[in-house]
Amino acid sequence: MNSISATLLFIGIATNFFLKDTFKQFQLISVIKSLQNKELEIRKNEKDFLAYEISNENFHRNGKSQYLDNIQILLQKIKIELKELNESRTIKQLNLTEEINQTNAFFILYEEQLNKMVGIIMQKGFKDFGWEGEMREKIHDVESALSQIQNPDYMISMLLLRRHEKDYLLRKDLKYRDSFNSVYMKFVNEIERRNRENERNLIPLLTQYHDIFYKVIESDVLLGIDNENGLRYQINNTVAEIEERLLTISSGIDKTSNKKINRIVLNLFLFIGLSSLLIVYILVRTSQHIVRSLSNLRHYITRLGKGELPDEIPIYNNDEIAHMKSSINELTKNLKNTKEFAEAVGNGNFEMEVNVFGNQGDLGSALVEMRQKLLQVSDEREKQKKEADERLWANEGFNQFHTLLTSNYSQNNDYYYGIISKLVNYLRANQGTFFITESKDDETVLMHKATFAYDRRRLNDKYLKIGEGLIGAVAYEKQSQYFTQLPPNYITLTSGLGEATPGYLIIVPCLSDNELMGIIEIASFNPIKPYEILFIERVAYDLASTIRKIRIEETTNELLRKTQIQAQELSEKEEEMRQNLEELKATQEVLEVRENELLREIDFLKNEKQSSLQN
Repeated sequence: MNSISATLLFIGIATNFFLKDTFKQFQLISVIKSLQNKELEIRKNEKDFLAYEISNENFHRNGKSQYLDNIQILLQKIKIELKELNESRTIKQLNLTEEINQTNAFFILYEEQLNKMVGIIMQKGFKDFGWEGEMREKIHDVESALSQIQNPDYMISMLLLRRHEKDYLLRKDLKYRDSFNSVYMKFVNEIERRNRENERNLIPLLTQYHDIFYKVIESDVLLGIDNENGLRYQINNTVAEIEERLLTISSGIDKTSNKKINRIVLNLFLFIGLSSLLIVYILVRTSQHIVRSLSNLRHYITRLGKGELPDEIPIYNNDEIAHMKSSINELTKNLKNTKEFAEAVGNGNFEMEVNVFGNQGDLGSALVEMRQKLLQVSDEREKQKKEADERLWANEGFNQFHTLLTSNYSQNNDYYYGIISKLVNYLRANQGTFFITESKDDETVLMHKATFAYDRRRLNDKYLKIGEGLIGAVAYEKQSQYFTQLPPNYITLTSGLGEATPGYLIIVPCLSDNELMGIIEIASFNPIKPYEILFIERVAYDLASTIRKIRIEETTNELLRKTQIQAQELSEKEEEMRQNLEELKATQEVLEVRENELLREIDFLKNEKQSSLQN
């Protein structure tokens, strides 16, 4: 019996060794998945940085960004994990060291490109910072000088320059740069042609404005105006290289690890079988003197020694042989349990409960520990996959809505219907409504623009006051509200199955610099998940920014139109004054002719009088 105990102890030690080797393989796979997830988190922080920090005055003031800090932390962790992979014996055996080194080099290149892009963004600036801030100062200098000259033609030229400047900043199209330069050249030539001393100082001010504007454009070109040029294009290529190499490394490790794990499980089972043979041998040697009494037991043990796992031995007595039978039955039972567990693990089922030797001792505790670690690794992989899927879903949605918001936008119902229908379909919700703030009777109200429900377009001309109903309350508070219990008859949706009330509702304000631009309302029969709520709020923010840009552009166009009308009226008045001056000049010429005639008549009469006196 001591020999059997020693053998079982040896089995436990060997099993623990095999399990540790198995866990190392799962740990290596986990490192690769962690690298892939960190790469996705870096991309998310990069996109968030480009979406929020470029127009964040605090970032341009102090150069600090939480998104950039997150990227640096993730890059440091990636370097540590890549070093850990590089030192792995499995990586060296698979000849993946070069792939690891190249991946590390591309991460370093990505960091350099990102730092260069951040430097250009800081140099370009925003509002009162960088090139854009300096450009605003030059614009104010030019406008201040123009206000002293009071020349309508110059004011029109300046408005055209500002219009082309704003069109470029909104659309990032180089044709507006050319239009800006054309107006600038005409403006300067007109000043030089007039050659007035009080206007000459406009030329250096306009030139400074022109040069700073071109520096802003040059910064955009370096960053990349389209998807095929600039630093953003280079960064995307670098990330593609990183993802390709991570995929190559992951595929190689997965293939090798799965083979190794299966081999370890097979070796473990064979080892247990061989150990069982050893136990059988010991029992047979010990019970040679009672061969006949143990003939049935020997037959059973022989089958066990051949790797078979037969049914339990019947026990009728309570002697030493019965105790031996009981022990063998227990061993057989635990071997069956070990076999079932090994087969389940080999098939990827980590949920199976372990019941080997009462989960005690080296083998039992080692199998329990193995199961716990495998479950932990499996749960982490599922969690990471779920988070990666949610981020991928959100990023794809942001890209689609960014394209939709910035293509042919105008303030009409078709534009807003396209947005709300796209949002409802992307969320797989049931109904969506969009309101926009407008002025009505000197009061800001929420004007209904579009409703989309069950693949149908619904028109409902109405408006709400701020603070009126749930939507008005959200507009007043400027805070998103998510409802899981709706007031009776709040929304009723009609379909082919009849009428039903959605169980979930979210109302999100569209805010730009804390200014309310509109309200999005989404109703659904299914719960709206937290990451979907964050997605709706991000879309609402982008939509508010777009509406604000549209209104700024419309205000600028209206100001230009009024200026052109005033210039036309001034031109007509000048023409009328010119005609009056010509008529006055003609009248003066007639009077001068008449005066000359009278003078000649007077001279003639004087001459006649003198002649008559002489005669």
